[in-house]
Amino acid sequence: MSPQDAAAFAAARQICRTRARDEYLATLLLPRGKRDGVCAIYAFYRMAQDAIGSAPAEEPTPASAGDGYCSGGSLESRVSMVRERLDAVYDGRLELPRSEFRDTTQHALNAFSKTVDACGIPKTYFVELIGALAEARRVRRYATWNALQQHCRRSGGMLALAFGGALGLMSSGAAEPAVRLGSAIRLSCVLRDLRRDWAAGQLYLPLEDMARLRYSERDLTGNVLNSHFADLIRFEVSRARALYQEGSECICWLAGDGSRLAVSSVVTMYSGVLDEIERRRFNVLQPLPGLTGARKLRRFPLAWRLARRRHDERLPRLFRN
Repeated sequence: MSPQDAAAFAAARQICRTRARDEYLATLLLPRGKRDGVCAIYAFYRMAQDAIGSAPAEEPTPASAGDGYCSGGSLESRVSMVRERLDAVYDGRLELPRSEFRDTTQHALNAFSKTVDACGIPKTYFVELIGALAEARRVRRYATWNALQQHCRRSGGMLALAFGGALGLMSSGAAEPAVRLGSAIRLSCVLRDLRRDWAAGQLYLPLEDMARLRYSERDLTGNVLNSHFADLIRFEVSRARALYQEGSECICWLAGDGSRLAVSSVVTMYSGVLDEIERRRFNVLQPLPGLTGARKLRRFPLAWRLARRRHDERLPRLFRN
């Protein structure tokens, strides 16, 4: 590896280590080349997220049923800037300063460019991901599960497919399960961050579910904890667990070089958020602590079972409902 490439991937690893410590620790199970590729993709995702979300959103609209990055400017101009940078990467037009004059984000962008080229990762994954990041700035309510599901697929699902490209996902039939797995992780984050998002005026819970289970936005504003709220969060937890179960089918199509165990570790970490929510009797209106080291260790047997399964073996029911 050239000194320029070494600096590029070191910057991507640094972003991953700083912004996603647990996920970075999981990448240590990977061969160096795959670790670098995963970190480069994650770095691009965080840079795009920072750029698009760096200023207040414009007037929100409801969802229907059906050089390094700079900040500032309108939402549309920021989204356009990120898309233009993505176009430059895929068209071979990316222009950066000489290696010794690059900052961390410019090095990481170079690592991203080399990763998508070497792994042949489709540009459409990132186009959809950028669209989902922009949508999160525009849309403040999701009328139905179908609307929220599309958001989860475009965000977590596309990110999962991109990581799968870097990890060498070996079956075309694994693509849909990978999207479901990424969607499950995104939905887990929605439940975990409900309190924080609501304080910012954002509500990801489907309005149809809230109406059916008789819990209102007024209740949410008043921090009302009652049986209706517990039923609502229990329902969404069950939905996320079903997605984990369906999505985990793709793990056996990864190589046994640490890729399966790395992904399984991340999956069990995020699914553990659901167990913690249940343990707290579905109260996500109070700050939800992260999993302790002891709880993470107790989830390792589940990660090991996922990683050991072959594609010709039936997936046991590992995510309880």
